[in-house]
Amino acid sequence: MIHKHYKILNIEDDLLQLKSNTFRLEYMGFYNIVEHSNAEDALLETLSTDFDLVITDIDMPGLSGLDLISSLSTQCKNYSVLVITGMDKSIIDLVNSMATHLGFNNFEVIAKPLQTDKFEKVINRISNKNSTDKGKRSYDLTSLDLRKAILNNELINVYQPQVSFNNKRVVSVEALVRWKHPQYGLLAPVHFLHLLDNHGMHHSLFISVFRNAIHDLNINNIKYNLSVNVSQEVLEHHSIFEEIKKIAKYGMFDLNRLTVELTESGAYTESLQMLLNLSNLHLHGIKLSIDDFGTGNSSLEKLSNYPFSELKIDRKFISSSVTNNVNRIITEVSCNLAKQLGLTIVAEGVEDKITYDYVKSLGANLCQGYFTGKPVSAFEIATLQSQ
Repeated sequence: MIHKHYKILNIEDDLLQLKSNTFRLEYMGFYNIVEHSNAEDALLETLSTDFDLVITDIDMPGLSGLDLISSLSTQCKNYSVLVITGMDKSIIDLVNSMATHLGFNNFEVIAKPLQTDKFEKVINRISNKNSTDKGKRSYDLTSLDLRKAILNNELINVYQPQVSFNNKRVVSVEALVRWKHPQYGLLAPVHFLHLLDNHGMHHSLFISVFRNAIHDLNINNIKYNLSVNVSQEVLEHHSIFEEIKKIAKYGMFDLNRLTVELTESGAYTESLQMLLNLSNLHLHGIKLSIDDFGTGNSSLEKLSNYPFSELKIDRKFISSSVTNNVNRIITEVSCNLAKQLGLTIVAEGVEDKITYDYVKSLGANLCQGYFTGKPVSAFEIATLQSQ
């Protein structure tokens, strides 16, 4: 297959390796290739030309590959990047982490010596993802649109099962919000959560999700426990506890079945109102989970100060715990910490059997991920329950 319009920037100070990369690409049908043997000239090239893919080494004289990648992230051109390097695994892990922080959606690293079959597989994966990303729609949405959507009941829930590692049975579901937009169709949170402002919208969204969840569980006769995400802004609200009680009472929902997941990545704050709300939640049997553990601020301080009963290890660590040594250690330390504190351990982001078996061996209690169940409607959850 010939890729006429796919433009690649190939950067490598080793001229033999540079020509070898180009030869491999041409063999695969990529002919729109610009070569540079140093990162300075390559960076100047990107200022006047848009590229679909940038291939670069890390260790180069003059401007390094790391500096080049950092500069590319500031150009707002949504580059795909492939790093080919002979540096050790610890550096590769740091490069991957850096790429995540810089916001690259399509980023790969291959270790030298370069193997042709692996190179071709990665190039195909990147170019296919480029095609998918270009096909994604952008949405012209504002905070006012989202506020109206909440008022007009355009938000609905889907539910992801949480499965016991002990008996492989569903014991709980997490409510995940979606926007049923009249023009754009069903939108995932990534398209609208950034529109939440600081004028009560976090509170309104939580109430909408919780009310919809109680309604869905009621009409579908779902007996599983329920988890709902809550932000620190919501826990600062003066009436949140009374509203939770009122909605639960109206829906005849036992508060002992509820877990609120405090998003760990939020800024750490503490107030008398928040502590009062947390105390009331705890006293009425509502469980508190620390969500996205390890990715946010003051993790250990929160564990020390708040009455958590559950620790949810972030998918960033779980999904690569088998292949990434650093994330494996973080996962193991998190599990050991939770066990010593007597907390229920939820592993989020389990996508395959190898990861499932590994996390189970660490003593995790609940599994959440595509391997055991993707987010589905309340009706489908009820169907699961009847099986």
